[in-house]
Parts: sequence; C-alpha cells; structure tokens
Amino acid sequence: MVSAGGRFPDGTVHVHARGITHTHCAPRRGGNRLIIGRWPQVRVIAVTSFLEEEKVRAALDVGASGYLVKDATADDVADAVRVVAAGKFALQPSVTRTLIDAVRPTATIGAS
Repeated sequence: MVSAGGRFPDGTVHVHARGITHTHCAPRRGGNRLIIGRWPQVRVIAVTSFLEEEKVRAALDVGASGYLVKDATADDVADAVRVVAAGKFALQPSVTRTLIDAVRPTATIGAS
C-alpha cells in the first residue's frame, strides 16, 4: 500500500490508495471535514477518545462512515474497516448506545 504523509491541524494523516488513517485528537479543528473535503471518495472511520453524543454526531454529520472509541480492540478496528470498505457504516456498540440514549425518551414504560 503506497502512502503519502501529510499533516492536518488535529494530527498526523497518512493517505493510502484505499483509505486514510489519522490521529483524531482535537475534533473542534475539523480534521474529518478537511479529509472528506479534500478526498470525498475516501471513507473515514473516526477513532477517538470522545464518546459524547455531540462529538459522534459531528463526525457523522461531516461524512465519517464509522466511529470507534480508543478502547476498541484490533479485531473491532479490522471489522470496522471491512464493513466501511463494503459501503456500510460501522459504530462501536458503546457509540450506538450513546446515540440511542440521546434520542430515546427518558420516561419509563408504564409511567404516567
């Protein structure tokens, strides 16, 4: 795999023939937006320490195809890459839980 290294405001970026890896350490600087804006055909999986709903939504809003938290295993990352390469979306279970909790009503079933 041939790569050309570069640098974005939020970390190191390596562009490969089929994808990009980068260090997502400062989401407010817009690294995902810069990557997707420059290479719109590239599918991005954000790998970050941020699990807050607004951070997840921000990454997905700019076009990320996946979102993993840094406690993901090597198998989780490999699975996410395969899923995203197949044109689907990959969210770690804890990320899915964060999004569901954000949209689910807080009232319990049977409460009046």
